Amino acid sequence: MAVALEGHVGGHVRMRGVFGKSVGLFGQHFVAFNALAAVAISPLYVTALDLSFWTRGRADWAIWIVIIMAFVGPLLANGAIAYGVVRDLDGRPAQMLETLHALARRFLPMMVVAISLTLLVLPDNLLTAISSWLIDRLVPLPSAVAPSIFLPPTAVVFCIFFVAMPVCVAEQAGIGKSLRRSRFLTKGYRWQILATLVLIRVTYIAANIAVDTAALSMRGHTGSPIADDVVEAAAAWIVETLFIAFLSVVTAVFYYELRAAKDGIADALIADAFG
Repeated sequence: MAVALEGHVGGHVRMRGVFGKSVGLFGQHFVAFNALAAVAISPLYVTALDLSFWTRGRADWAIWIVIIMAFVGPLLANGAIAYGVVRDLDGRPAQMLETLHALARRFLPMMVVAISLTLLVLPDNLLTAISSWLIDRLVPLPSAVAPSIFLPPTAVVFCIFFVAMPVCVAEQAGIGKSLRRSRFLTKGYRWQILATLVLIRVTYIAANIAVDTAALSMRGHTGSPIADDVVEAAAAWIVETLFIAFLSVVTAVFYYELRAAKDGIADALIADAFG
């Protein structure tokens, strides 16, 4: 069953409405959306484990693969989930095979948009990584907390281009139009988007701290350091999957409502671009 949209009163997008619809859709498509997110971020964790087990940090170039994959994978999941969400909100829920087919059709443009967004935030994230490392040397912090201290520059970029991937998928747009449309659609709503990102991020940090604590308490009980690493990676993978899947749903719902509010078009026309 599709989640019904409330009217867009005065052309405004309400955060409470966005979260309500997002939670409903996430629950209805829990398995499908999390499966898409899990597959999308799996290469990151496989690569990270490979570095841990065999290269032991000697392949300096490999860390760049991990960094790029850390951004590109979730963004591809974001695009695929956006297709399913917008179809559902339009009253025509998409099946998994249909969603995968849409992903295949738009894979190259989505990849270009994902890489472009990664390059836009990469300098800020490199600064974040360096700063977090320096702070960790002075005041050790939980792994999920340290990177969040220097997020503001990256958050600004994300708020501006928050719906670039849904635009790419829903409107069959290239990189230029995707970024321009996202900038137009998010204008006037970036504080709401920032508040949404902060709320989700805080929840993610709390979950990560709980998982890190549980994984550390199990360290030494598995029988080998490699098994300990696998347990920690698996726990982190589950949390990351849930986080990416839900954030992707929120992003798609925001896109749907922003387009309805900004373009002043009927809800039923929004999914026509998927034809």
